[in-house]
Amino acid sequence: MLEHMRETVFVPESITKTLRAQYLPQVVNAVLTNANYIKGLQEKWNQLVHGLAKAFSVDVKDMDEEVLLREIERVSLVRIQDFIGNSKNVVMGIVGPGGAGKGTVKGEVSSALDATTIINSTTRDRRPSETDGVHYHFITGEKIAAGAVLGDVARKQIAEDLGISSVEARIDDKVLEMLESVGEKKGEYYIPLDIAASDCKYVTLMYRSGRGWYGVSKESIDATGKDRFVFMEENINNLREVSRYLRSSNDVARFFVVCVLPPQPIAFHSAARAYVRDGADMPLEKLQSTIGPRQMREFEDLLKYIKEVPMVFLANDDLIDIDGKKQTRVGQELIKALRQ
Repeated sequence: MLEHMRETVFVPESITKTLRAQYLPQVVNAVLTNANYIKGLQEKWNQLVHGLAKAFSVDVKDMDEEVLLREIERVSLVRIQDFIGNSKNVVMGIVGPGGAGKGTVKGEVSSALDATTIINSTTRDRRPSETDGVHYHFITGEKIAAGAVLGDVARKQIAEDLGISSVEARIDDKVLEMLESVGEKKGEYYIPLDIAASDCKYVTLMYRSGRGWYGVSKESIDATGKDRFVFMEENINNLREVSRYLRSSNDVARFFVVCVLPPQPIAFHSAARAYVRDGADMPLEKLQSTIGPRQMREFEDLLKYIKEVPMVFLANDDLIDIDGKKQTRVGQELIKALRQ
């Protein structure tokens, strides 16, 4: 059946040629085997990129999709340079779909600019390779609950989700346990916090199915207030809350989102990179969880807040040689923009 699928789905020769030039044959074959699924994602990515072009006032007429993404990158970098100016505290939230290379770009920029990282808190079990205070602050659910304060809107929403009459501003152990059950069913559960409350210790709080609670504390953010460049990894909904908190608590900081994308065709490159990382025999179900609907929704959320949160979009398309060391083109472009 898979062979039949490969034969009946048309993949433009330009895409096939690009894949064969950059990836091993077994990776290309894996991509072509699942071309039906990947092609559907690609059509959605094209629509999203066109929406992005509109947001940045980039004319898409007669412009190749790959060139269009690079033009969006150029325009967004110029805007970010103007936005950060001479700020002494630049905070960057980094996002991007699976296979984009955001970890590589973050590491490259952090190394060049001696950037620090805001450390998130979590209740999930610590892995053997992880260090408390370096990868995460590993804490208990009780500690997170003690530091969370709910506003009126959140209290009403949570009461509805739990099917109870009311919820206090403070989350007790019973409510925390009930929220975890809801989170297991939904996959992810966000809790809007009253970050203006002085006794609210967290800016963001969410539950991830099979993992646990994740939060970004005010203390972790404030600890980087004197650092020139700061990174943090979160989804856009949480980064939006961090942006709100910084605007209210730090009139020096400049916060923006760095979105790292594979080059066009995004879905095909994402799939190929996923197969490189996880093996060409990776089942379709895992590919779908890596580059599928969740990533599309996250990018759609990104576009919702593009007028509220400054953003730069990088098409991670090439490696360049600098003093015998391979670097990403987009990493170097971001470094130049930050060093202005």
